[in-house]
Amino acid sequence: MKNVIFFLAFLCLLQHSVWGQEYNKTTYPEGSETPMLIGACNRDAFALPEFQSWFDKEYESYVPDGAFMSALKDMSIENLSFTIVLGTWCPDSRREVPRFFRIIDDLGIPDEQIRMLSLDRNKSIPGEDISELKVYFVPTFILHRNGIELGRIVEMPENTIEADILDMLN
Repeated sequence: MKNVIFFLAFLCLLQHSVWGQEYNKTTYPEGSETPMLIGACNRDAFALPEFQSWFDKEYESYVPDGAFMSALKDMSIENLSFTIVLGTWCPDSRREVPRFFRIIDDLGIPDEQIRMLSLDRNKSIPGEDISELKVYFVPTFILHRNGIELGRIVEMPENTIEADILDMLN
C-alpha cells in the first residue's frame, strides 16, 4: 500500500514538472494598484512582498489552542490532504490562511498535502473551470482523507480552525 501511495505521489510531482503549471501568478485587477494571486499557488507566494506583510503578521500572532492541537497530534495525518481556495483580496482569507498554516506547521503536515487556488473577486480563475469544487465563499478549506471529502471550513471556522479540523477527523 505504501508503494502505491508513493508511486501516486511521484506521478503527481512528475505531472507538475512535465506540464510546468505556473504557480504564484499575480495580476492587477482593472483600476487597482494592489496585486492579487490568481490560479494555482503554493506557500512560496506568501514570501512575495505583496503578500508577506499580512501573512507574517497573522501567522506570528496566532496561538493555536493547546488542547485541540494535542488531540490532533495524536491522530494520523496519513492520507490527509487539504484544498484551500482563497482570495488574497479577501480579509477573511488574509486572517484564516496564515492561521491555517500555523496549525499545519505545528502538526508537521508537509506542504505536499496542500493544494491552493487563488480566485479573483468573481470567485473564478479566468480560463479554468473550478465548478466541481463548489466554492461560493473564500476562504474555503476542504479536508480529504484518501481523496474523500471529510468536511469544509467556509469563510470562518465555527469554533477555531484546529477545533473544526478535529471535529472533521472524529
